[in-house]
Amino acid sequence: MSLLILALLTSASALRVSDPKPKLSLWESVFDKWTRPSPELPQKFEEHWKAEATYTPPNTNIQTYGAQFAEKHGDAIKLVVGIPMMPSQPEVLKAHMSTWMTGEGICDVNSYNKPDCHIFPVFVYGNSSAAAAKASELGIHGVSLPVPEPTEALKDDGYATRAGNAPGKGPANIKERAISMRGKSYEWFKHASQSFKWATHIGKMDSDAFPHFKWILKDLASGPKQNAYWGAAMGGEECKQGFMQGAFYIESANLEECRQKQVDQDFPDFYRGRGWQAHEDGFFGDSLYKAMNAGKCPPVTCMNVRRSKRYIHPV
Repeated sequence: MSLLILALLTSASALRVSDPKPKLSLWESVFDKWTRPSPELPQKFEEHWKAEATYTPPNTNIQTYGAQFAEKHGDAIKLVVGIPMMPSQPEVLKAHMSTWMTGEGICDVNSYNKPDCHIFPVFVYGNSSAAAAKASELGIHGVSLPVPEPTEALKDDGYATRAGNAPGKGPANIKERAISMRGKSYEWFKHASQSFKWATHIGKMDSDAFPHFKWILKDLASGPKQNAYWGAAMGGEECKQGFMQGAFYIESANLEECRQKQVDQDFPDFYRGRGWQAHEDGFFGDSLYKAMNAGKCPPVTCMNVRRSKRYIHPV
């Protein structure tokens, strides 16, 4: 583990003022739980990490369909993973850094040419002053992208059951929070494609997801050299429609440029248009399949882990 990570772990706050739980509707409560980390996340991450060495998923193989391929990718995986964060979540940041990020094959993006480095996590922040400062503090482990963070008036610390503390404000799916969450995913894939040309795969993982990377790497190694779309399939299993659930999904890096052309065509202004109104996972899957069906992207091989438990979400 780098000295930077050790310093960040030491300095991360262990205390947080407890807020009263807001009164949310049933749908708002479910949405909040599935899109935002719980205050108990650090303890749960520690428990999962202690059990990780002996973890075996219920299905060691996954469902693969769509475009056929003759040659497997092999072990030379270089997966860069964006993890959207808020600057008010030091405990969540520490939980990631002190658990799975200490595992084998996990490296910073400057170590991409080392043969034993396969997973490259990057914490994704918006462009508020606090977010930019946190990304700068993280150095190569963080990035500040041009996405607005929720305003201070929302009193939003980014945790489930704490959203909506300000009078008259709703949970995670109100406009300001939705733009922040969905905008980070939108900007991340563009940034990763342009900044990490060496990557074989690009992924996005929620901050409240705990990954089983040993098994994820096995999946990707057994998949195609290019044109893979990995995740928990939703809305159909034909590799022509639907999407991979947003807690964690991965694409072969070669797909991003052609997918982005479709996004730019349909939503030339993501924030002023309707782009941000769609859930980011559905938005991603729809744009990829639409690009494929229009001939912009090559035929895609879907790798469905919905019944294989390659990650835990929500933690």
